[in-house]
Amino acid sequence: MRKTMILIVLSAVLMGGCVSDRTFDRSIPAIKDTLLPFPSKETIDLAPSDPVEKLLASMTLEEKVGQLVIAGFYGTSVDEVTEDLITEAKLGGLIFFGRNVESTSQLVGLLNTFKRIESKIPLFLSIDEEGGSVSRLPSDIANLPGARTIMKKNVLNLTYEEGRAIGYALDEYGFNMNFAPVLDVDNGKSNSVIGSRSFSTDPMVVAELGVLMARGMEEHGVIPVVKHFPGHGDTAVDSHAGTPIVKHPMDRLNNVELYPFAYAIERDIPAIMVGHIILSKVDAKVPSTLSYAVMTGLLRNQMKFEGVVVTDDLGMGAISADHTQAEAAVLSIKAGADIVMISHGRRDPFKAVAALKKAVLDGVIPMAMLDQKVRRILRLKLRFKIDQTPHDQVDVGKINEWFNELRKK
Repeated sequence: MRKTMILIVLSAVLMGGCVSDRTFDRSIPAIKDTLLPFPSKETIDLAPSDPVEKLLASMTLEEKVGQLVIAGFYGTSVDEVTEDLITEAKLGGLIFFGRNVESTSQLVGLLNTFKRIESKIPLFLSIDEEGGSVSRLPSDIANLPGARTIMKKNVLNLTYEEGRAIGYALDEYGFNMNFAPVLDVDNGKSNSVIGSRSFSTDPMVVAELGVLMARGMEEHGVIPVVKHFPGHGDTAVDSHAGTPIVKHPMDRLNNVELYPFAYAIERDIPAIMVGHIILSKVDAKVPSTLSYAVMTGLLRNQMKFEGVVVTDDLGMGAISADHTQAEAAVLSIKAGADIVMISHGRRDPFKAVAALKKAVLDGVIPMAMLDQKVRRILRLKLRFKIDQTPHDQVDVGKINEWFNELRKK
């Protein structure tokens, strides 16, 4: 296994410190104004001295294209194929599922192994940790209340506390990105796909609680990726198996489905996951993850989102019924995504990278478009001081103490 000097480029060129150097106060301050914005992102001058521009100028085409992909992998250790995702495909990040987790010691060791593999730019190391029914942490970690349970407790600070607790635990293991919280507004019907993963049937409650949870994660250096834009709460079809369609008029969408995302965007949410949902009043032909009208026209231009756009897994049924993951990756990046998620198939991430590279060389994806997407990704990694520092063994007792305190409230 090849080793690396920690943060070969990004720490030396972009950072003055790293997340692991910080200590965090576990006390919970009172939240007097829940409408405060997220901490302001750094204003970076687009001059030749800009460190992001310097790094971007030094990157090869392969390195740029790799940043556009977060991939799943198989097994609980790193084999040659998995290592090649980083050294050959030069991926920007990885996502961990239950199939990758056996125990706390195994998971910490696995994350540390990835951090020690030679990588010019630090990896997004991501997971789905919502609390409740969607949790990927080892079985020796207590389960946190889900979104609906938190809302029913009617304790505003509890949502913020849970976000901090999740951020603390993920940072302890070595993760730096979390695909949570859920900003879908539940339709209150028994056929809802999202159900109790949503905070509420009230879009204002979803918005406020979701932003509070995200803010708590940020406090521990974990990137919150809110989901599933433009809203999966009023759908009866699960996008893992088919294509959900939302047919509501725009005034309803603006007041319900889109409201929590608009609220989060106004408060500088750093990243949004787009779901495989057909928004028929915007683009009735393709899922949002493949739609220029949704990702660029609606999310970028109308809602003014300047952060990183990530797709849901392109191996899900809503996409795989009509496209290979490689085909979908090109369509999605061209339509407005910054990062595509490829979680199925050991060779599919490599095929996606090859297809994206060919699309750039053929002019299907203009170089200026590629550079803008990579620029956003690098700025996000800078903003959260992503590094490759290995972590010591996790203190499960401390995490469980905090988690159990929240369960009792």
